Amino acid sequence: MILVDEMEQKEQMKRQIAIKLPLSKISDGKYFKSDSEPNFLLIDERFKISRINIMGIIIEKEDDPTHASLIIDDSTSKISIRIFDASDIKRMDNLEIGDAAMIIGKPREYNSEIYIIPEIIRKIEKREWLKYRQLELENQKIEEITEKIEMISLDTPKKIASNTEEIFENFENDPSENPYDKYLAIIKEFDSKDGAPTESVIKKIDELGEKGEQIIEKLLKEGEIFEIRAGRIKILG
Repeated sequence: MILVDEMEQKEQMKRQIAIKLPLSKISDGKYFKSDSEPNFLLIDERFKISRINIMGIIIEKEDDPTHASLIIDDSTSKISIRIFDASDIKRMDNLEIGDAAMIIGKPREYNSEIYIIPEIIRKIEKREWLKYRQLELENQKIEEITEKIEMISLDTPKKIASNTEEIFENFENDPSENPYDKYLAIIKEFDSKDGAPTESVIKKIDELGEKGEQIIEKLLKEGEIFEIRAGRIKILG
């Protein structure tokens, strides 16, 4: 019974990772609803993906008191980003047509159109990150991505109450707080243009009485930072 539970938990973890994809893959995917597991987008007829990490340029923006939407273009395709919760619409206030943005969210479908409900929306100040993402996707096959995520949990902060995620959950009641700021400040402190040494950052966070390795892993998977090369990390933006 324990073995079955562990296998189910691993499969749940795998489905909840925010996968980096070009928009063309999303547009070509098939959306499935399920009662027994999270709804998912089927990519290449075999990969079930429930959370997506994308980058692109905002080419359209629309908002009113009840809903808001963006159209993102990454040169491979376009996709709509939609918010229906009035309390979340303000997240788009600092975004304008022509801005670059990173979005992490869940795919949905309406009238045969795939769109994304965002969990994280971040403006990208340096366009170089778009080129970096393009090269990253060109050099990494989806099979390699899915192999890496089998042992990683990436549920959203509101649904987690254990281990590293407890650190972030405390900020849910105050949306003005960014739970990542103090960790990003440490990374920035160690970054001498070519990235911060991962081990030094982990050690510094450990000295604060927190779990440095788990926090860095969380930041990587949420798209807050990326590994510029083995052993060195850098803030996105």
